[in-house]
Amino acid sequence: MPNSQLPWVQAESLAGPVNISISITETSNPNQLTTALASAIESQRTNILASTDARLRNQPDPTSAQAVRDAITKATDALAKYQIEYQEAMRVYQLYRTAQDEPSRQFYLSQYQGQKRLVAISETQVEALYRSAGLSFQRPQPLPQ
Repeated sequence: MPNSQLPWVQAESLAGPVNISISITETSNPNQLTTALASAIESQRTNILASTDARLRNQPDPTSAQAVRDAITKATDALAKYQIEYQEAMRVYQLYRTAQDEPSRQFYLSQYQGQKRLVAISETQVEALYRSAGLSFQRPQPLPQ
């Protein structure tokens, strides 16, 4: 419509109706989008039916409950891996601190630096998984410099 402002400019000053049209054009393989959508829905048919049935009966959704369980399992598995990496980094740090000769100290220092990076990556992963599972993650004491 002429002289109409778009809704993402300022919603209060929308002067007229905004028509949105979507066109899907397929060229080489007709109905490819429809076929892909149908197969995606068919592969999730059991979950969709269970979820819809549970909502109609005002019961907890078994599909979302399983998704929460899976998220918590992933988070706790990642935490266990993180704890092992953290302990290994501390072990290597102690070897570095107690090494008597300079070549050994340098070797353990470089190994510790690699372990420390792995711990940082795992810590970020655990934090993200805990957040997505609706849990809070308490960071442990940082590794020594």
